[in-house]
Amino acid sequence: MDEYYTPTPFHSYNTPPNSTPTAIDALLAASLPPGTTDSSTAAARLAYNLPFTPLEVLDRTIKSLFDFGPEEASLKYSALEDSVLRGTTVIDRGYVRSSLARYIIEQYPWYDSKLAVRLALLCACKPDPHRMLEAMRFQNEKLAGVITMHEVNSTPSADLPSRFALAKREALSEAAKVTVLCVSLIDAECLERKEARNGQDTGFSSFSHNFALVIGREGWRMYQACEKNEYRLDEWLMRITGGSRLRSWGAAEGWIGGFRRICEEKGTWTIRLNDAYTACFDVDLDFLCGEGRPCPPLLPVYRPWIKIQQISDVKVEDICKFEWRVGRSWD
Repeated sequence: MDEYYTPTPFHSYNTPPNSTPTAIDALLAASLPPGTTDSSTAAARLAYNLPFTPLEVLDRTIKSLFDFGPEEASLKYSALEDSVLRGTTVIDRGYVRSSLARYIIEQYPWYDSKLAVRLALLCACKPDPHRMLEAMRFQNEKLAGVITMHEVNSTPSADLPSRFALAKREALSEAAKVTVLCVSLIDAECLERKEARNGQDTGFSSFSHNFALVIGREGWRMYQACEKNEYRLDEWLMRITGGSRLRSWGAAEGWIGGFRRICEEKGTWTIRLNDAYTACFDVDLDFLCGEGRPCPPLLPVYRPWIKIQQISDVKVEDICKFEWRVGRSWD
């Protein structure tokens, strides 16, 4: 008889196996006086007339995927994608043979920024089969969702500062709308060279990165991971400061200023660009990339291009659309 999968922690965890995003939140909440809520969140709850805001519910939903660690989260996410492909919001968690489990875990590494953003999109989108499938296509090679040079050359680079400003206005309006902006920062020079080599490695590192911004009445949150093994999504979620924690509108001004610098500069990679990139994504590429460093050097040509996938007017009921069931469909 085949053995079924039992979650086991990787030895490379930067945090103890029993540390999860939900557990960290519980510890932080326990350290505060009972009933303590920051004023912006309290005001937003009143505006939405809800016990918890969409930003709070989305953050808890994403974090709950990691309640039994990143390996188990990969298996649960695989089941979620399987349900989306079947056009249903009912997720059959099932049981998985050990050999298949290891393969699935390797297919869904939480260092992947594309996967991190895809999860945020799937959690936030409407419970409609077409909307869910479109969310799952985000930078997904299996579903022909990856960005190509044809798209880069035929489409103007998106303006994130303007989109963020519009989302903020809608969040602070009487409608109090919640917006999710999923952003792909593309290294166009690296992409072009890779396509010219039929997908083979160029021998250089890329500054390409993916992240999600969620904007609501009380402020905004950010979701990301780093392919260069700097941090997994769950490690980002567990940060005591920064990470996916609620950020103020004042913090947005500085962050958007740094991102604007990343988008507008052209020519070559500079210390000024590296400082802005580090401030926005907490990844120091000058430290990681180059001779004698963990990663190959960056390309000498700097050509950024931006794509944004947006979900507007996100509701709590959209986020709570998935129903988890335990069956034996994978047996």
